[in-house]
Amino acid sequence: MARQGLKDLVTSNRNRQLDGLRGYAAISVAFFHTITALDHSQVQRIEWTVFWNIPDFYGRLTKIVFALLNGETPVVIFFILSGAVLVKSLMRSSEPMPPTARRFLVRRFFRIYPPLLLCLLLCWGAFNLIVRPISLAELVRNVFLYEFQVNGATWTLNVEMLAAPVILVAFTGFRYFKEAGLAFALIVIWAVFSYAGQPDLAKSFRWVWSCFALGMLIPTRIGGFAAYLLPRYAWIPATAVMLFARHMIPDVGASIIVHRLAAATLVTCIYYGKAGSLGPFLERPVSLFLGDISYSFYLYAVFVMEIIDHPFQAWPWATAHPLEVGLPLSVAVVALTIPIAIVSFRWTEKPSIRLGNWIAGREGHGPENTTRSAAPASYG
Repeated sequence: MARQGLKDLVTSNRNRQLDGLRGYAAISVAFFHTITALDHSQVQRIEWTVFWNIPDFYGRLTKIVFALLNGETPVVIFFILSGAVLVKSLMRSSEPMPPTARRFLVRRFFRIYPPLLLCLLLCWGAFNLIVRPISLAELVRNVFLYEFQVNGATWTLNVEMLAAPVILVAFTGFRYFKEAGLAFALIVIWAVFSYAGQPDLAKSFRWVWSCFALGMLIPTRIGGFAAYLLPRYAWIPATAVMLFARHMIPDVGASIIVHRLAAATLVTCIYYGKAGSLGPFLERPVSLFLGDISYSFYLYAVFVMEIIDHPFQAWPWATAHPLEVGLPLSVAVVALTIPIAIVSFRWTEKPSIRLGNWIAGREGHGPENTTRSAAPASYG
């Protein structure tokens, strides 16, 4: 019975536990951005400095908060989720690659871009009135995901858009040569990103491509075998390592590798139903609710945070005590962003998804045309 339950979870169209994980990760990003916006020097002094090199108690306390309520860890999780969920959706297609690729790209565009465009327009108007002047040229560059002066968090959507065709290239290897073809394609892509020059537009994508690659392996037999080897309690040390390793390991390269492998291990545990008590928690109604609105929440948390943080940034006591001020402000940002995210989810995301599915469905009819679109990994 347990084995059948695992099979049902893996072969179903959507693993709702992953949605719950996405929702809580988006909230973590909102806390991190709200606290650091009060004093941007915290990113360099604390976030990017290992715990042992921070000299004062307040800085070390802040470091612990940043380990638990982080900006980078959710980004890694989201990109791993994108790799896993998108490859799983491509696996469900039995059609030749050209129509599969066209429908995949159409859906991906409409899943990401219309909510993003509306959010950027609202941010541009509100920020010009309340926070800071932003030129029309800066808006246009952000709309094209080249620069991110309007909504800084949208750099991750540049990565998501660039990832879609690259994932298709790698999946083509899987389609024709299974796991060996996928592994070979990922190695070739890694070599290209490592030794060939890329335009400025792709610099961020190059930095996080390994997250997508790890995620793409999860739905395959490689991921299944890894899940088979993992004990049921593996999600506990994986979570601990994911949260703290990057803040404790002095070597930057080693810390990044350990951090991403731990995050991939956690996602693998959840994907294959081996996350112990964490799995049911991620399927609770509040978790699923946060997962459903996570993309819109991520977009509009910056909108709310910029407006709320703005008056406090001119208050010296607030900038000198970012934890005492930032944590309560973060709660306010989350509370005020949720209703905006609900409206965006219902009236922007869902219609956009339906439009993308309708346009993609005009090219053919298959089970993949009726599945629910995956949220962009996006966030951070």
